[in-house]
Amino acid sequence: MKRFLIANSTLLLISALGFWTIETDSFFVLRVASSIAILVSTFILPGVYGTLILERLRKKRFSFFEYATVSILLSLCLPPLLLSIEYRLFGSVFPTLPLINSFLLFGGAALLLFFGEKQLPPLPDRTPIFPNEKRSVIELVLSFLFFVGIALLFTTAYFPLPDLDPYYWLMKFEKLFVNGALLPLSYRPLFSSLVYIFTVGAHIDFYSFFKYLLPSFFLLLLAPTFLIAQTFRRLDERAVLILSPFSSGISIIFLMLPIPQALASLFLFSSSALLFHSLRSKDPFFFFAGGLLLFFGSFYHESLALPFTLWGFFTALSFRKELLLLSERILSSFLLLLLLAPRVLSPLSFLVERLGAFLPAFLHFHPNFQFPLSYVNVDGAQMGWGTWTEMLLYYAFYVGPVLSLLLGLITVSLFRKRQTRHTLWAALPKETLVVGSIFLAFFSIAEILPRIVGIAYLPDRAWVFCALLSPFFLAIFLHSFRRISKILTSLFLVGLLINLGAAIFINEKKQYVITEAELRSAEWIRKIFPKIV
Repeated sequence: MKRFLIANSTLLLISALGFWTIETDSFFVLRVASSIAILVSTFILPGVYGTLILERLRKKRFSFFEYATVSILLSLCLPPLLLSIEYRLFGSVFPTLPLINSFLLFGGAALLLFFGEKQLPPLPDRTPIFPNEKRSVIELVLSFLFFVGIALLFTTAYFPLPDLDPYYWLMKFEKLFVNGALLPLSYRPLFSSLVYIFTVGAHIDFYSFFKYLLPSFFLLLLAPTFLIAQTFRRLDERAVLILSPFSSGISIIFLMLPIPQALASLFLFSSSALLFHSLRSKDPFFFFAGGLLLFFGSFYHESLALPFTLWGFFTALSFRKELLLLSERILSSFLLLLLLAPRVLSPLSFLVERLGAFLPAFLHFHPNFQFPLSYVNVDGAQMGWGTWTEMLLYYAFYVGPVLSLLLGLITVSLFRKRQTRHTLWAALPKETLVVGSIFLAFFSIAEILPRIVGIAYLPDRAWVFCALLSPFFLAIFLHSFRRISKILTSLFLVGLLINLGAAIFINEKKQYVITEAELRSAEWIRKIFPKIV
């Protein structure tokens, strides 16, 4: 198996290099084949190599869904990270650099697998994931086809990009990449590197990438959802967890947007899945992997700086004895980090700047119990949903029936049954504390701070992150209350489908936001403007 993987990786890398050396623009089929080969070599295979290296370093094999999840997340982190570091060191990048990086990772994995074989003990065989392998394959194929169908519904509903932000990034990157430049390490560097790998590296035009490919990253959530669902025996429970990305209508739409916040949402969801898997498997590797994922995700969008800070706090609290023994090394490493790589802490500096900006409001707070009917956001603009009916629709779409039902059941159980209360509190190890504190932080931004303090800092956006954390609590709930009625599980499934239907409805309505006349005008400007310049 190992030699087969290395041989096929070699062929893919050679084919990608061959496609790079010939002109493919005149032949559509050849151009598509070239882009696929290059993407496999520069984006997918680095994650596979990285996972192989991790298996050797930890001396323990991953299960299938562990391997798939880790490989996908490494693909989202490792190639963009290498490209961003190289841009920082050399001041520019060039189109074949992602392919060169893939060759280097391939060489490192090959050396470790072959020449390091005698130094490392043999790994145990990979264990099966499900007792019934045929059932798991069927579930995976059906789920993949369902997710593909959802992605197609969203991306083909209308021709323009879904919002203004994608146009901003598209035009910004077109100008940057022509000069071999990327975004600096202090501002969402991994996002620009990822776009560079797909557009410049794999010859995919900017519109196709932002319109179709980037929203299709939603499909990558299948790996962490199956990682959560694999520990449940009942089909209806597994179905609830596989569909958990549909925990609210707004979270579905947000995951489909071609913006860096959507990738941050994917990272947050995947981190919660890794933390739940850490809780169930008792493997600390996945606890630290979940935290590192939040850290690297903050370089896609700085909103993940808050979750990473909370993870770091509870990690230090949980491992305080071990940290005390290594206090001198940790202090020296921290000082070295501050001296040599201050830009690495830029997401955390963003968090500190925001807290500093909000400090006067905390000292001179003014409650607003009319929120969200009427409020003023942090930019000083008057906002609000106007009527009670519109406010109820806001909560129905942004919170949704699944999250509301789950939180309501847990709250009622806490106050009514002593045995249930003990069961719930028993499920509060470090993983639950981390995810619970992140949820409370975003819930405070969404509901408490606007009402009590008067700070309305993207409260609707905060509900998106709350919804993306709900699969963790959903899994905890299903695991802690094994005798739960099938009626409740059915209600969760119905709620998930209601959220999906609402998201599809809102997405379809977007096609009427831009009129045909505006589209024709935009197309005319696009064609004529370069000639005028």
